[in-house]
Amino acid sequence: MEQVSLPESQGWRVKMDVKFYDSLSEGDSVKGSKLCMGLTGGDFWARIAGSSNLYRGNTLDMISFESLLAVSETNLERVVVPASCAHDASEVYYYVLRKANGIGDEAGDLNAVVKVAFDGDGELIETGCNNVFDVYAEQVSGSKVRLVWFYSPLGHRSDVTKFNIYHDHGPVRTEALEQLGSVQYKGVRVYSILVGALSEGSYKFCIGAEDAVGIEMLSRSVQIDVSAIVPEGVSEIQVSSV
Repeated sequence: MEQVSLPESQGWRVKMDVKFYDSLSEGDSVKGSKLCMGLTGGDFWARIAGSSNLYRGNTLDMISFESLLAVSETNLERVVVPASCAHDASEVYYYVLRKANGIGDEAGDLNAVVKVAFDGDGELIETGCNNVFDVYAEQVSGSKVRLVWFYSPLGHRSDVTKFNIYHDHGPVRTEALEQLGSVQYKGVRVYSILVGALSEGSYKFCIGAEDAVGIEMLSRSVQIDVSAIVPEGVSEIQVSSV
């Protein structure tokens, strides 16, 4: 399992997320047992030090954040996938780690994401590309947003071929990121993409560096508030490199 960086907690609410209540099973369901909810009969959050919660799916938009895969302490920098979680040959999986605070409020971000792939023999394909870094977003030309990022190939295991751009639908809030488009890799330089027009609201964007065999490393998501009121949806994507 690749090392996963824990996201910073932010925007906490003042009560436990509804999905963690386990009163009907008195805290003894599969999910309740992982969270130690039997100590409170499923009515109250039991982990006062918080927790790091692991989820997975075959694509970013197929991750079920209602199905808790594993729970670990918040101060751990490495999480081990349970042995009971099978990995099929020739399959791809996305793992997401989210932190919950001391009252059971879970962060709704996608900052800690790792993609793993398995070959036809069921062996893990080693990650090749480095992570994209220095991702920056700014609102330009009214309701359009420009994303800017940099990639360095220093020390990577395989060559990046393209960058995939994802977003979270903005005001139409969803848990998953949807791919907007791609930018071909053209060497060590600053890359950018112009997205628009966007309706008013808050948006999250993420950049993935993908190699020739489809292994992808995702950047931390960057959030931006779009203030102009314009028709909903993405109507154009312009790609450039500088």
